[in-house]
Amino acid sequence: MSKIVRLKEWPFGQDENAKLIWIGEPFKENKKWVVKVYFRSITRQETKGIVVDWPTIHFFSMGKVYSNGIINQAEVEEGTFIIDVNLDNTYAQYNERPWDIQGTKEIGISRTFNFKKDNKLYIIPSIEIIRGVLGIDSFTLRLMLSMDVMSEYFVYEVEDNVLKIYFSNEYNKKLLSNEKLYHLAWIITNNQVRSMFCQISSNYRVGENESCKFEFKLNDFSIRARVKIKGTKVFIREILVLKEKRILIEQLLIEHPMLGGMCVTKGIKKREYITYSYTKSEELKVEKDVDGSTKGIEMISNNSIIHSYTVKPTIRKKGIEDEPKRVLSDSTTKQYFHDDKGRRAFGEEGGENIVRGLEFKSLKEIQIDGQCEVFIQVMRLLKEEQKIKNIEVLTNKLNEIKMGRFAFLENGITPRKYILCKIIMEDEKERVVIEIEREKKSLSTLILKSNKKKNWEKVIIRLLYGLIKNTGTWQKYDIEQLSYDEEIEIKRKKHLDNDLKKEVEKMYEFVVE
Repeated sequence: MSKIVRLKEWPFGQDENAKLIWIGEPFKENKKWVVKVYFRSITRQETKGIVVDWPTIHFFSMGKVYSNGIINQAEVEEGTFIIDVNLDNTYAQYNERPWDIQGTKEIGISRTFNFKKDNKLYIIPSIEIIRGVLGIDSFTLRLMLSMDVMSEYFVYEVEDNVLKIYFSNEYNKKLLSNEKLYHLAWIITNNQVRSMFCQISSNYRVGENESCKFEFKLNDFSIRARVKIKGTKVFIREILVLKEKRILIEQLLIEHPMLGGMCVTKGIKKREYITYSYTKSEELKVEKDVDGSTKGIEMISNNSIIHSYTVKPTIRKKGIEDEPKRVLSDSTTKQYFHDDKGRRAFGEEGGENIVRGLEFKSLKEIQIDGQCEVFIQVMRLLKEEQKIKNIEVLTNKLNEIKMGRFAFLENGITPRKYILCKIIMEDEKERVVIEIEREKKSLSTLILKSNKKKNWEKVIIRLLYGLIKNTGTWQKYDIEQLSYDEEIEIKRKKHLDNDLKKEVEKMYEFVVE
């Protein structure tokens, strides 16, 4: 029996039924994609809106009746039927108009696609196309709002009818099921589908007209749906099956670091992570503000949507490396504890670790010892140089970015530090310097440059992810790819030990030139 999935914040009383009447546009709140949905009490005729994680829309269908915040056991709307609809090669007319949200003073924008066929008008809300056709899981729903982060999770190439996808460790291994891989291959290999994704992503990247507006471009569109019929009008309330999707390759080859074989040894673990779980299998509470790592999250899915394919390509999966795994622990094992409490945020799934915003501080506030102290001294001297207006600093631990062997020093217990310096030049241009606690490793300092305003947080997190994933190596390919994607210049500077003056001179040369 599947778990009950319940919203923690539910605005209605015990056993009070409420019909879903409106789903709004996604927007960002506390750096997470969320959406406001509206329910109307059937008994009291009162409308209330709540903000939920964007991927939660998988469980929401217009007209369905919900109770006690349970979103995966909603009742079907009265007067609806399940029918098969073939709209292959049928023109989709986009319609947009203001919409008064019943029981509120708020006005939304109604977006629908209208298909005329056999003297009938089929009306499908654009949000239902997004929910039932384009975004089958949390990862693809987030991807359509920010396609520019795709390379953080995978890169791909198509050659001789073979699609090769190289996943990073940030792509959740639990999303490597065949069905999810087929859907990803469908997106990548079909220009029509990819174009729809890019249109939505472009709306949110520009930031001026944020909306899920897009042009419907599918030529092959055959569905089974729950509908409401009024005369010659057929209102599609819920897409249940998308039929005969075409994947335009014969073979799918994927690589993922977590698919590597594990050689179990009798060595003692240096550290282990213990999760206190407060729910077994009965219920899962979902809230939009959960924070923390998501590597151990179980997949929350809505199995009511089925996608079928004309032909499925063969899939070959392989890992990137084999790694010995220690399974024993003793009194020397460092333990890290995490409270689970059965809470989940839908926006966490799909390999997106939640990282708090990078908060830089003044150089004067920074107190640090050891090897990193020398770097701070260099920054303090650099601040006195010409063309340097100000320097702000952030220090933190790598294991708070991502768990991995390199996130700790050689003893396997002490977290490795990293330092970020944001240098503001006199012309207001910014430079970012990344320094890692090296211990005995030879690891260059990175200097990042851009001629325009950048979202440095995204760039930095991507670099640090890659560093930990590659066990303490700045991979040339990763840096070149990031430089191209973000239109920035990334330089490496070797350390000149025991010569503070030369360090400052060399750093100034890298920063200014």
